Amino acid sequence: MKKSLFLILIPLLSLSSLSCAGKKENAAAGSPGKLTQAVFATSLRKAGQEKKFVIIDFYTDWCKWCKVLEEKTYPDPTVKQVMDRSFILEKYNPEKATPVNFNGRKYTGSDVAQAFGVQGFPTIMFLDSEGEVIGSIPGFVPPEIFVKILAFVESGGYKSQRFDEFLNTL
Repeated sequence: MKKSLFLILIPLLSLSSLSCAGKKENAAAGSPGKLTQAVFATSLRKAGQEKKFVIIDFYTDWCKWCKVLEEKTYPDPTVKQVMDRSFILEKYNPEKATPVNFNGRKYTGSDVAQAFGVQGFPTIMFLDSEGEVIGSIPGFVPPEIFVKILAFVESGGYKSQRFDEFLNTL
């Protein structure tokens, strides 16, 4: 099954450059959807039961902006309210993750991060309740922007429009 990957990029000051990217396949895993199920099974099962989205926060212990995201964005009352209603947060440290056996191959945490196209930390990945990748955001996102991204995903706006178009409807 092919996965659509909408890559959401957040420039420092301009939200208007947010855009979608084309389909992406993971040649190393053979089937990124099945690898997703193997690694994030508990969160995806819960998301399916509760009809919620999954946020995977790829982080490391040494990453300053990962810590700022954890301290400033996730605890923000508005962000927390939307996340509690429609999202399940899965934190994933590729440097400490337990290897996963899948299709006869052992995947390390860094293999999993590479399979998802993570190139830096933090990277925030959004999945629907079926494990389909909706999009990813590299880097720190302040709460006032993150809550708008959550609304974009929660409303299903990502299916038919760019983020900057969605912002014009708010």
